[in-house]
Amino acid sequence: MNRLILTNKEFMTMAYASTTVAWTKTKGEIEGILYDLRSKGVLKKHGWVTEGGADDEVDTLYMELEIPVSDTQLRTINLKFQPTMIYREKRDKHKRRVTVIEKNTSWRLFYWHFKSKMEAVQYGLVTMENEFMSNIMHYLEDGGEVTFGEALKMILLEDKVGMLLEDKRESKVIQVEVVEP
Repeated sequence: MNRLILTNKEFMTMAYASTTVAWTKTKGEIEGILYDLRSKGVLKKHGWVTEGGADDEVDTLYMELEIPVSDTQLRTINLKFQPTMIYREKRDKHKRRVTVIEKNTSWRLFYWHFKSKMEAVQYGLVTMENEFMSNIMHYLEDGGEVTFGEALKMILLEDKVGMLLEDKRESKVIQVEVVEP
């Protein structure tokens, strides 16, 4: 789960801290965006998976998209999105420090982030694959999965960027003889 823990003061200064929109309504608005994508033929299928218990429940959105990679070729990509859950540290009535989840704020922030990325693609400002690169899923041989964003963190941590970017094409030496007329 993506989790962000803020002090009460930090939380109160962030966008949507005082939202009254229920997270369930916000999730419905996200479904509206998905419906639009499906009607345009881009979204092939999607689904939500809910994991965890009552205190650490997290919803993950999986999407299968078909995007053009050239004038004549379409590519199917799978994306994974998980809202970052915002937690606020505050004092209870006994002046003890407690951490509470701010689900409405978390979902509102996720909605606006998701919506603006989709609009950037829709208006041609960026391509789908560039805007959502970190959300593209890769399925591992052992049945697991990893997003490009998660893989990039490992690549950077292990300092393997150079190795990945090396030119791996085979080069052939061709001997030629130049004959002048």
